[in-house]
Amino acid sequence: PLFKDDEITSKVFGEYVSTYDFQRSVEDKATVPLYYDSRGEILGVATNDINERIAEKLERIEDDIDVKERLERELKRDYHIITAEKRLNQIAGDFVEHYSTAWESGKAMFICIDKLTCVRMYELIQQYWAQKEEGVEESWKMATGEDKDYLCNKLIWMKETKKAVIVSEEQGEVDKFRKWGFDIKPHRRLMKNGFELPDGTRIDVDSAFKREEHPFRIAIVCAMWLTGFDVPSLANLY
Repeated sequence: PLFKDDEITSKVFGEYVSTYDFQRSVEDKATVPLYYDSRGEILGVATNDINERIAEKLERIEDDIDVKERLERELKRDYHIITAEKRLNQIAGDFVEHYSTAWESGKAMFICIDKLTCVRMYELIQQYWAQKEEGVEESWKMATGEDKDYLCNKLIWMKETKKAVIVSEEQGEVDKFRKWGFDIKPHRRLMKNGFELPDGTRIDVDSAFKREEHPFRIAIVCAMWLTGFDVPSLANLY
């Protein structure tokens, strides 16, 4: 269930015939262990009260045919809190700091509340990434010995790393994003055409993200790829 005391599933589909929990899945090596690192309190952007209200509203509107639309309407006020510019800036900066520290661990998926926030976060991450890259380069210039080699490899990794927004296409999206000062066209072009390989051929974004050695390491999503998308090298969810 999505929430600890969730009874929606059993109400809709009936009682469970059998259960297969996460721990058993890990023991069977069907799933990798999951470790939760709560950083909201550190950044001062925790939304525990909002999470509780979401759970409460889900319970209240569980019989609604269009739950998503109703939930969005109910939480319209909270949306502006979640997507406030200051909050997104803090999260983007922390993401870059955290992931660039864990750069040897694997790929990363950054999950946003909606498509617009995906593009906003992409722009912010790009800014903080460039700043971090400059900092690593300065440290590398002053380092010696093994530290210099380590920072050299990290700098190469940062320069090579590719990021992409992965969202479904919708009618009128160009105008929608333009109203917010963003251009969705280059993102859509990449989603459709994929990446160019050294030999001149192209690889689609799905395959590139699944391929461990490909430098497409940061996928920014809101709905696509969240389920049924197997990426063994994916080590970090934000």
